[in-house]
Amino acid sequence: MNFKLLGSIFCLSACVHCAAAADLNPMKNPVNFGVLGDSDSHSFHDRVLLNEPKIRGGEFRAVTYQWTEIIARLRPQQINMGEWSTWGMPGRFAAMLGWIGFEDRAPRKEDYRYNFAISGAKCESLTTGMSRQTQRLVYLMDRDPAAWVDGIITIRIGINSIGTHAPLARFAHSGLSTAAQTEVDECAGYVRDAVQLIRAKHKTTRIVLIGILNNSDFIPWISHWKTPQELQNIAAVMDAYDAALKQMAATDANILFWDDRAWFAHYFGDRDEQGQPRYHGTSLGGRTITYTQDDAPFNAILADNHAGTVWNGLWARDLLEALNRHFGYAFTPITTQDIANLADPDGKLGIAAPRQ
Repeated sequence: MNFKLLGSIFCLSACVHCAAAADLNPMKNPVNFGVLGDSDSHSFHDRVLLNEPKIRGGEFRAVTYQWTEIIARLRPQQINMGEWSTWGMPGRFAAMLGWIGFEDRAPRKEDYRYNFAISGAKCESLTTGMSRQTQRLVYLMDRDPAAWVDGIITIRIGINSIGTHAPLARFAHSGLSTAAQTEVDECAGYVRDAVQLIRAKHKTTRIVLIGILNNSDFIPWISHWKTPQELQNIAAVMDAYDAALKQMAATDANILFWDDRAWFAHYFGDRDEQGQPRYHGTSLGGRTITYTQDDAPFNAILADNHAGTVWNGLWARDLLEALNRHFGYAFTPITTQDIANLADPDGKLGIAAPRQ
């Protein structure tokens, strides 16, 4: 065994433990907030995993924010996602640390301490493989369980398992077949396992299960599936996944299901009964945010296929409202002006008012 290497890893682990102890619930009032998922929750300003050429927002990166970053920036006195820093390590080093009983977070990324979402993650990433997001979050929760009694965890995953082009093409042809139901059950099973791991020791932590978006609405793929039957077939599979999440929420008063497809349709539209697009923009500040794709903040979607700042800002705003309404939190609402100022801080894009 390379004892010099092992000693270096031990020292690294000790530093990580010190950092964890220092930032766990640094303020008495903020609610701890954990995040599990994929690129729809991975903070955009990560300069480790999302460095060149994967920079989200291109020339507009400075004003391109994930919903996690928006909440953490706008409500730091009320919500604690943990310290922003570089966390984790390569998988092989993490495996060695875990073997000797230390924190084994992987992969290495720059994000909030309690945000374990990783771009490209599939459902199995919640509890298996290198990332094992749930176990790593629960490890931190177990160090200070009192701080998580009223804490919140979002689980937003599935699009990389059953929402990419290849499975959608199968679903469009066959609908909710036996094979498709098996895929859905497998994906939802990992979510169920994650919930059970959290619930084993943390009975009252609030969990938000985010339903899956329908990528037949994804701008580059709108023309790929056009007929009402194809679209109904795809929707049936997405409905089955959401139904599994709803069932989990129905059995636990501290779990909330979030209907992401309904949210999308409210702000950006859908298809009519003939399968024809009827997408639309949504107003924010002094400008309409169009259902188009480019890095400028007045587009709903970034050039690299992720939600833009305004989409994420509206999503964050509505999530906090839902948490207030469903669980009785008292988070200060995010305003339209808050979102506009993040997307257009100088007022040069016509979203926020120009600075005097």
